[in-house]
Amino acid sequence: PARFVQYRAVMETRDPLRAPRLMQVAVAFGEQLFARAVAGAIAPQGPVLGEETAFTYTLDVEIGPEDLGFDRVHIGLPGAVQQVRFDGVALPEDGYEAAWDDEGLELALGAEHGVSRSGRLEVEFASVLLRPTLAVRAAVALGASADWQYVQPETEDAWTLVGEGVVSRALPRTGVSVRPNPFNAASGATQIQIDLAKVQHPQALTVALYDLAGRRMRVLWEGQAAAAGRKRLAWDGRDDRGRLVAPGHYLLRIEIDADRADVWTGLVGVVY
Repeated sequence: PARFVQYRAVMETRDPLRAPRLMQVAVAFGEQLFARAVAGAIAPQGPVLGEETAFTYTLDVEIGPEDLGFDRVHIGLPGAVQQVRFDGVALPEDGYEAAWDDEGLELALGAEHGVSRSGRLEVEFASVLLRPTLAVRAAVALGASADWQYVQPETEDAWTLVGEGVVSRALPRTGVSVRPNPFNAASGATQIQIDLAKVQHPQALTVALYDLAGRRMRVLWEGQAAAAGRKRLAWDGRDDRGRLVAPGHYLLRIEIDADRADVWTGLVGVVY
């Protein structure tokens, strides 16, 4: 639950002799909570930078008689969920759905597994830390509600990751995966996963595919603003005109325009 509200008002006037006035500020809020308290923590807190790590995010939940409970969890670190437990009991694989994007992972609990009583919810997932430090915040919600209730840290630094070691390149050689490869473009797309490191502030990221003669066939991202983190995009085997490309190998080129520009190249196979 929020205890404070911060706002900023930008006021303008076209009359240099009359100052603008702010007459009223209205704040809409709901008094009913999803949970009386939710405290979060992540472990391990000292992963090796750039290496795939198995994390556990723990939510200690206190739900009162008037609280709504929740069935959605957002964790601010992208990754693939491996297991979900409540009070030590693992949920069945069909008891939840999980998805992730650049902003983190979202967990949707099934109708029979929503959190409606106090207890401990644990989410195990695989991810990678790509910047020296990161505060992995979380939030909970119920159904399609647009309002999220933010999780508080169990202790002051309980959700802060501090990486060990160094990553020498913005695009590590092992930081890009293409699956499946080769792939049948007539029946589906291939997923391209990019681990971008060392980029603290958004820089231009370009992802394109070329044939082996050097002709550019498809631009997936053109100067997309991107900071350090795990990215994912798909190629459906079509060129920039929407036509299926011929079977064969294509050069995937990824370039980040940072202080020290970096380029990654690899082959993607298309079969029919």
